[in-house]
Amino acid sequence: MKFKSLVIPLAMVTLLSVGCGRNNKNETTPNATDSNKSETNKNNGTVDMVTSPSRVTDEEKLMRAVNESWIVILENDVETSKEIVLNSGFKKPNKDNPNKMDDTSRVVALYKTNENKEKIADYTLTLPKLIIKDENAKIEGGTIKGDLYIEAKEVNIEGTTIEGNVYFNNEEEKNSFHIDEGSKITGTMEIK
Repeated sequence: MKFKSLVIPLAMVTLLSVGCGRNNKNETTPNATDSNKSETNKNNGTVDMVTSPSRVTDEEKLMRAVNESWIVILENDVETSKEIVLNSGFKKPNKDNPNKMDDTSRVVALYKTNENKEKIADYTLTLPKLIIKDENAKIEGGTIKGDLYIEAKEVNIEGTTIEGNVYFNNEEEKNSFHIDEGSKITGTMEIK
């Protein structure tokens, strides 16, 4: 009997210390971070990323955020002479179960909000070409000065001015493209 009374509490202490002391480096917080993990997915060449939002203030941070984060948040106007590619394969914690990772679409936020989530500033991303290869990707707010190349279905533009052209690979991508009434495109939209 004494043996059982010692084994059970000892087992509970061991389980608690293992569970509470676990350090899972793939888990992320919803705060902006520069430390993200990636692996190449050999099935289709996309990148599996477990990330949190990245806040961008210059070209260097932009290039890193585009490659490492599912959401890119501009905090001022940013200009680059390089083309940007939004690939797929990013994951974020499930909001109901943070230990579970869900696939997520890319977001580029070109605006700032206050603590009440009211938009208080718009920003401009200036670049030669933004190539979107992620299905359901979204561009929100602000202005993009440059051409958009859509190579995925269900791309969304919300409250954004595109000062350039929008090109699609095919009719299906063009037909599934969504642009809200608060957005505008100064150039042409065509299949290229």
